[in-house]
Amino acid sequence: MESEIQRVLPAGDTVYVLGGDLALNADIDVTLRGLGYQVVREAGANEFATAVDIAEAMGNPSTIFEATGLSFYDALSAVPAAIDQHAAILLTDDAAQAPETAAYLGQFTGDARYAIGGPLAAFGADPSAIPVYGQDLFATSAAVASRFFAGANVFGVATAASFPDALGGGVFMATGGRTGPLLLVNPSAPLPSEILPYLASLASGTPGDMFGGPLAVGNDVASALQSAVAATSIPGCAQPASTWSTSELIEQMIMVSGQFSDLGASAGPATAGVGAFVLFGQPPAGSGPAIAAGIAALDADANQAGQVAPWMSTDEEGGEVQRLANVLGALPTPRQMASEWTPSQVVSEIAAHAAGMKSLGVTMDLAPVLDTAPPSDPYADESDRSFSESGPVAAAYGDAYANGLEAGGIVPVVKHFPGLGHANGDTDLGPATDPPLSQLETDDLVPVGAAIHDGVPVVMVGHPIVPDLTNGLPASLSSATYTLLRQTLGFTGVTLTDSLGAGAISAAGYSEQSAAVAAAVAGADMVMIDASSWAATVSALEQAGPTGA
Repeated sequence: MESEIQRVLPAGDTVYVLGGDLALNADIDVTLRGLGYQVVREAGANEFATAVDIAEAMGNPSTIFEATGLSFYDALSAVPAAIDQHAAILLTDDAAQAPETAAYLGQFTGDARYAIGGPLAAFGADPSAIPVYGQDLFATSAAVASRFFAGANVFGVATAASFPDALGGGVFMATGGRTGPLLLVNPSAPLPSEILPYLASLASGTPGDMFGGPLAVGNDVASALQSAVAATSIPGCAQPASTWSTSELIEQMIMVSGQFSDLGASAGPATAGVGAFVLFGQPPAGSGPAIAAGIAALDADANQAGQVAPWMSTDEEGGEVQRLANVLGALPTPRQMASEWTPSQVVSEIAAHAAGMKSLGVTMDLAPVLDTAPPSDPYADESDRSFSESGPVAAAYGDAYANGLEAGGIVPVVKHFPGLGHANGDTDLGPATDPPLSQLETDDLVPVGAAIHDGVPVVMVGHPIVPDLTNGLPASLSSATYTLLRQTLGFTGVTLTDSLGAGAISAAGYSEQSAAVAAAVAGADMVMIDASSWAATVSALEQAGPTGA
């Protein structure tokens, strides 16, 4: 050790010793000082206190990564991201919060917090943190990579059989001008299936660094990594979008309605490759097995036809807007949640509810509502469907709801951008006008901006007219709406229209199919239509051409 430190660090520089005397004997400090180094030891009474001591020595950074202190691997996966984000890593007592960590977090309540690990690990200890995890240690390393290193130009791998190689490798991946993730692998091929989608998302030929010798990471792993990064497809997955025909791309732009009571009727769109379904109805108690079988059959139809499995969405907001209340149990209205629950309780309750949705095959929830409606709002039940009239309150509870959904494996969709909380009508029934953009910026856009900052993956665009923004058009059909969302607010995820069968759309003179073309031209990634309009909408989009022009 002495010779290696002297090789990389000039005398007079500082060496940090992490851990108490039982971890690293005090003689080490004496030896290092004898070699001419400044020595700083960061230590606490246990591993949790040591992590806090390190965070304090870093100057109490405003971003915190939490990972279990009872296993190494979640924390190791977090190292490159923590360095890149200038964050500290604190430790939990598995799914319980360590007192030392809780005390530190209590001092810095405004910190951004990421839980690296699921409900049985860090997210269980801090359900108010942003969850980043997979079903096992390999999937968690891939989840961290996808969240923080999308499109990386370098990646690293280390064995999950022991921790030292990954410990050093994680630091290497975020220093010296490198910015990439650390993925965990087995000592020999095949590669864990959980990391394959991330590797295939990288540009062909992206270089990788392997940490450890052939006994730690075998040569067959190196060959498998080269093949995975250069792959044009992943076994069991559809071909990449760059190889799709125009017709296939158009089908992927469409979310088509279906009924829980007759899932078999959606087989045609599933086989054709539509991007998503929105499922309606109020299935009765005890119908869960039938729903699960019906959705599985639709996924099988898509898979057998070589299509991407469609998103299976529904509306589980709570209160009156909840399709699966009889099957999974009723949720309070969002307004009740904000008055009766803490954000942490919302995360926990919604995570459990989302797990139930996932067990049925549902993969997306058209929630939470991020409108900021007054309690007396007479339109579209906004007084109950929205969490609050206060932008910051709606932001906190909307974020908690979205985090709970993601913790249970469900994709959240925030709605109804640019806001219906102060509109003068119900867009489902007819036209409605919002206040000017300057007012929206102080109410409805506040929680949307917070959700975008927190990485929400999908935004639903509603149909209100915004006087100084949309030029008399419903927002979903106006290019200015998408410019506001993309360029001003910085959203990079998927934009989905509200139902194009709404009264506000027909009142503006559009059919569902002509509205779909207008929305695509304006900037929508996906359009929501009724099943009866599916064929006509596909035809209209095909006739409009690849650019929608």
